[in-house]
Amino acid sequence: MPKIANAKNKILADMDSVCEKLVAHSHWARKKKNYRILHELCRAEYECGNRDYSFSNLGVEWKRLGDSKAISWDTYIELPQTWAEVTDGILISRPCKSPETLMNRWFAPEIFPMESPRN
Repeated sequence: MPKIANAKNKILADMDSVCEKLVAHSHWARKKKNYRILHELCRAEYECGNRDYSFSNLGVEWKRLGDSKAISWDTYIELPQTWAEVTDGILISRPCKSPETLMNRWFAPEIFPMESPRN
């Protein structure tokens, strides 16, 4: 049992790190806030065992939170796609435009350097 708990804690710590990297590379306060909210929604999906990181599922929760601004899937897809890859979850969407896996991009930055942030 402790091995399972340790693995879960490692996944959560790794995903916290991914979120913080995305936030650090964002220039706009609203985008940083949205990444953090989306990260918490993905974390809740993982912790309750659903692992459904599809935009339709996360969008329902986003609306339930009462956020008046809609978010663009293209802008934020990297976070739920990474959650889906790391946790063997599902993501019913078109894949990210990047050819490499997001796992390598965030956990092996020396191999896949970050693109320069866009304004």
